[in-house]
Amino acid sequence: MLKVLFVDDEPLIREGLCSIIDWKSYGYRIVGTAKNGREGLELIRQQNPDLVFVDIKMPGISGINMVARAKAFGNTAKYVVLSGYSDFTFAQESIRLGVESYLLKPVDENELIPLIQKIKEKCIEERKLDSQLLHYEKMVEKQEWKDLLVGKLDTLSQRLLFTYENDTFHLANIIASKPIDWENIQNKLLSMEDYQTKILQMEQSICILFINYDRSTIKSYLEKARMKIKSIARDTKIQLVEKTFSLLDLSTGYQSLRHLEDFRFSYDDTIIFTDRIIHSRENRPKAAQNWDDKISQVLEFENFLKLDHLLDEIKEYYQQHVVKKENILVELIELVKNVYNRLSKTNPDVKEIKLDEWMEQIYQSPNLIMLLDCLKQRFIQLSTKVNGFVGNIDDPVKKIIQYIEQYYDKELNLKLMAELFKYNPSYLGKKFKNYTGGDYFHIYLDKVRMQKAQQLLEERKLKVYEVSEMVGYHNIDYFYKKFKKYIGISPKEFQKRAIELQERHE
Repeated sequence: MLKVLFVDDEPLIREGLCSIIDWKSYGYRIVGTAKNGREGLELIRQQNPDLVFVDIKMPGISGINMVARAKAFGNTAKYVVLSGYSDFTFAQESIRLGVESYLLKPVDENELIPLIQKIKEKCIEERKLDSQLLHYEKMVEKQEWKDLLVGKLDTLSQRLLFTYENDTFHLANIIASKPIDWENIQNKLLSMEDYQTKILQMEQSICILFINYDRSTIKSYLEKARMKIKSIARDTKIQLVEKTFSLLDLSTGYQSLRHLEDFRFSYDDTIIFTDRIIHSRENRPKAAQNWDDKISQVLEFENFLKLDHLLDEIKEYYQQHVVKKENILVELIELVKNVYNRLSKTNPDVKEIKLDEWMEQIYQSPNLIMLLDCLKQRFIQLSTKVNGFVGNIDDPVKKIIQYIEQYYDKELNLKLMAELFKYNPSYLGKKFKNYTGGDYFHIYLDKVRMQKAQQLLEERKLKVYEVSEMVGYHNIDYFYKKFKKYIGISPKEFQKRAIELQERHE
């Protein structure tokens, strides 16, 4: 409804105007009456009416002066001037001030009704135009902010520069791993009226600009925002650049924000991921982690508690060193393939496993935590295809010897065997020595490796360093030393003699 106000120094005129028609039925609500221009100005400030009827002659401030003062402080109401005098001079002054009409007292109902209907239509049309103009101005401003974020400073308006040139900004964004209803999320954020922010929908994210806010207030906002959007989009992630930026440096801040997306994968969706997390992490070591060997072992022994520990170790490793999502996926796919290849050599049923299904789940996982949980279930299923070392041989030493024969090329020691087979290391060492006729575990392992090395040097035309690695020695000098100790000559000389012997037989 439109708001209407009456200003006249005659009580009967004021009362008559209020009751002459049913204002409500014509779309108006009476918000007050005033007996002079001073009271009228005060009510105009308080009520911001759409239509004002004002007597042209009043003691103190005249109707003409009241209208002029109201327009001077920005009031946009429509005015109808009332007068008991058919004076053309007053009419001219009213027209100059832009009043809607000039009515003589007493007001005629038949003259009043068409007038207020016409004014109502005009107000509705102007409101529509104002709404469209406001919408357009908001769109233009949003585009200016977006241009600033992507570095288009040439589109920066003087209005924006003048308003925000001395302010400081923080940037946050909301991203998702799959398509979601961004408009709904944007509306949820706009409903948080306690905060003054700029909400900008970018390509596949929503960017939030905080102007002159401290970090604790920002994080409180983001936590509330996370809870608000949780019900409509569970796969969203929130990121924040804690460093502050000026208006002209917003593109640098936005690039920093986008850079966070490369490393966000390692963390749960509930955490607010910040640039401070990245900067606090350690450099990534070059040494291999041998997770494929360790996981293969625990699957063969159905040690699922140990599997949990290994997967936690993987998670902590990637979080500690902030590795990009692409690198994590490649490395974990390689890990799965290595485990599969190792177990399939001695377990024909493993070959039935379809690795394509593994790969698909790896790529579809929204974060590392869910990816590792998926791998855990897959590994447990894989273990059912493995004819491992649990319960198939009673004697623990026979189990160990079988294990050595199968995995002599891996990093093995008595402590590891004791852990895998769940025996006391000292007890297991004594039983092993008695069973082998005096050989300690490491000596027996060396003998097996030397035997395998001789076969490889005889049967294949391999480089010595290749044979060294294939039997578990990654230091070529150490391999030479061991080989000469057990065989009596160097591996190079042994290979030379083996080739000469083969050539004679040919």
